[in-house]
Amino acid sequence: MRVKRNRRTKRLQELLLRRRNELAEQILRLREIGSVSRLPATDEAEVGVSSMEDETRATLLEGETDELRKVDDALARLKEGSYGRCEECGRVIPLLRLRIIPSTDLCVRCKSEVEGPKGPGGLEEETWEVAEDFYKETIEEEPLPSLQELEEEAA
Repeated sequence: MRVKRNRRTKRLQELLLRRRNELAEQILRLREIGSVSRLPATDEAEVGVSSMEDETRATLLEGETDELRKVDDALARLKEGSYGRCEECGRVIPLLRLRIIPSTDLCVRCKSEVEGPKGPGGLEEETWEVAEDFYKETIEEEPLPSLQELEEEAA
């Protein structure tokens, strides 16, 4: 079932595109930093620090790249018309969840079942911090729709 395109969908697309641009910039910076830091270390302490920095940078790069893939997947779902539906159970993902984590492809229940309990609602603490930032940026700008509006949109 296709989710209607409307003003809310456009707003979510804008959030996804903005996040995609941020991630692409961060990935470029991480790669640039990696190429600059390839100077030879002069002692064991510098070798150790350099090695830790390389590992940290690689971990960050992997995380940013994974998130970029999720954003691209969400944009593809948006284009095909399946964005906003849980890929596991097929139910409509609540608008609030999409605003908080626009690249999500699972409802909270299915996400909790997949990952198991880790924090509030089965999501990791770090996810909730990101969610709060998205909430502050998006929810205050546009009032939440009523339950009836969400049901009409899903129909």
